[in-house]
Amino acid sequence: MTYHEPIFFDIETTGLNPMAQHFWSSADYAAQVTAVGIGRMKGWREGQPYEDVEYEVECYIDNSEYSLLQQAQSVMEAKVEYVRESGGTPYLVGFNSRNYDHPYLGARFARLRLDGSVFNHDTQRLDMMRALGKHWDGVGRYPSEDDCLEELGIASNDPYDGSDMPDAFSNGNFEAIITHVKADVEEMMKLFVAKREECVQEYYDHYDIEADATFTETWTEGE
Repeated sequence: MTYHEPIFFDIETTGLNPMAQHFWSSADYAAQVTAVGIGRMKGWREGQPYEDVEYEVECYIDNSEYSLLQQAQSVMEAKVEYVRESGGTPYLVGFNSRNYDHPYLGARFARLRLDGSVFNHDTQRLDMMRALGKHWDGVGRYPSEDDCLEELGIASNDPYDGSDMPDAFSNGNFEAIITHVKADVEEMMKLFVAKREECVQEYYDHYDIEADATFTETWTEGE
């Protein structure tokens, strides 16, 4: 029986509308993906607290959205294939990714005529916001990530939030973007570990997976 391996991701953009143009009077910036964070973790299946799990986050950033999306597709394809070659089924995990990250990426890949299949349709998915909203009584139906972290007492060392990122990109402050993306993805992984039963339950329910699927674990490429 296969095992199922989460791969976490998050994007930063210049706004909420993936089709915004420079000439729109209501748009501060034209639509663009500015950074993509990808995370893996080790030791989460043994039931230990999130503090004892090992996290690895990579942030990809480029002034050229075309180059960035090409790189993100290539890197994620490699990680997905690594899990599959190890006998596992990878799935992409985000927070509010069903409403935002996946549609935004789909629109931008299409706009630039690039292959975004690994994000768009080639890999199974889990939206943690929906999982926690459905299965955790500690939060509302559509919780924010900050609300979930606060409820669990998971501290954030991130000095930025998403609203800072468009100006940071416009000003060339890549360091701020990388700091924010890495913190955001790591906090997401900690939240997943802390509420692993609710998250995995939603994933299993959605894809009709038997609950006794094995819990063998892989780590990042080249370990």
